[in-house]
Amino acid sequence: MTVEKALKGMFCESVGHSILDSGSAYGYNYQRNQKRDFENEPDVFLEKDDNQLDLVMVNTFKFLSEALWGYADELTNKIREYMQDNDCNEEDTVEAIGGVLLHKLENTYNYDTILDQTLEFLSFTFEDKTYVLIKLHQGCDVRGGYTEPYIFTFDPYEEMFCIDPQVVFWCDNNSEHTIKLNCEGYLHYEDSGKEFTESFKMKDGEVICPICHHKLIVGIY
Repeated sequence: MTVEKALKGMFCESVGHSILDSGSAYGYNYQRNQKRDFENEPDVFLEKDDNQLDLVMVNTFKFLSEALWGYADELTNKIREYMQDNDCNEEDTVEAIGGVLLHKLENTYNYDTILDQTLEFLSFTFEDKTYVLIKLHQGCDVRGGYTEPYIFTFDPYEEMFCIDPQVVFWCDNNSEHTIKLNCEGYLHYEDSGKEFTESFKMKDGEVICPICHHKLIVGIY
């Protein structure tokens, strides 16, 4: 199974409904995801308020599609079965099957992030290969409503999987006007590290360069 197909399954996986959260009023993530056209979505979502850039969020599906190298279906099934049969959490399961934890289970909700959907993840090695376990938040209340674990391979030169996307705006008029948005939401020049405090204007859905007033092309770095 390809990474994209596995991700679609994860993003559309139902996690059921709980009377303890407000999903019945606001909707659940998996319900919205089931209506999405993932392939034709932008890498970055931009929202404006009164013709000014108001919100920048990275498309989690597109970010994971680029960052992950392969889907480990057999290992995914192995871990799920062990967790169910032995009532174990993810960390204990990885160690019980002979894996070595590189990074304990983390939740992106607890950190500054510009991903548009919350997820839990941990990195580990198993039989001389490095993997990342991912559980996507599909409910409404962040304390529950996560998918089953999915196991993927990623860049073998990276010791641990990093959830730290950065958005870059490239000016189509002057390459020196490259502006980066980091995980904490600060905009700054690529070369000098100068932070911007002024608002970025938008016109016809495009972000305008604050220096030369040409169009900025947005992408994930």
